[in-house]
Amino acid sequence: RMQGVAEKKGKGRSTFGRRNWKRRYFELDDHYFTYWNRKGGKRKGFCPSENLSSPKKTDGNHPYFYLTFAMSGREILLRFIDEEECDKWYEGVSLIAEGKAIAECSFIAKTISEDPLAIFDNPPERKRGSSILTRLRKTSFSTKR
Repeated sequence: RMQGVAEKKGKGRSTFGRRNWKRRYFELDDHYFTYWNRKGGKRKGFCPSENLSSPKKTDGNHPYFYLTFAMSGREILLRFIDEEECDKWYEGVSLIAEGKAIAECSFIAKTISEDPLAIFDNPPERKRGSSILTRLRKTSFSTKR
């Protein structure tokens, strides 16, 4: 599953015909593409993953990177500050649009192969007296100058 924050161009229009950019929290998995106003907040949109199509990546006005794709026939435009993050989402949406699993993403496969739980097999040794409280107790605070 992919998750992250990006800015999405709003569908509503202002009095002057402009559309605003809204910061949203996104999730993409093999079954659904969903976004909320913030993590744990109100869901603003979702669709089955098979309804995602036509991803396109474009370089826009510096410092932004853009990703456009169709969601159930509606165009979604996302804006990223980080090019690497834009590339990850492009790869994820592209794989889903081709009917492949999100686990085939190069960055997800790399993370899984590194086995993040391996640290629990051999936890680092803790030195006696290394806690913050121990160090504070050993420090003498003097008012003399």
